[in-house]
Amino acid sequence: MLTKRRKLSLPESMILSALILACIATLDISLYIHYEKTCPTTADSQSGHVYPLRNERRIVYLTSAENRTMDICEASSFAVCFGLVAFAMVKGDRRQRGKGSYSPAVTQPQNVDHNHAS
Repeated sequence: MLTKRRKLSLPESMILSALILACIATLDISLYIHYEKTCPTTADSQSGHVYPLRNERRIVYLTSAENRTMDICEASSFAVCFGLVAFAMVKGDRRQRGKGSYSPAVTQPQNVDHNHAS
């Protein structure tokens, strides 16, 4: 039997998104360190290591598949970070409107007596 899924609160959503971002960043850093240790420091077109991965210390060369993996990890990190910020902004805006802090300008009718002409 399926149960209805509960909606996450803003803090829970932020924590979950931060954990996902941390996992992707850890993968990205781990791959970076692994490639720095195992890939050649000179380009080798015969083995396909022609894509440079720059570090402040040195440059190593990746294959097409390794380069694509790094690009995907970096893009995922930025996408999750952007999504986290956008989600927090939208959720925060909805919460403010729900608490009554958002109030459109309302003009009060003036007390006019139409029976007595001046």
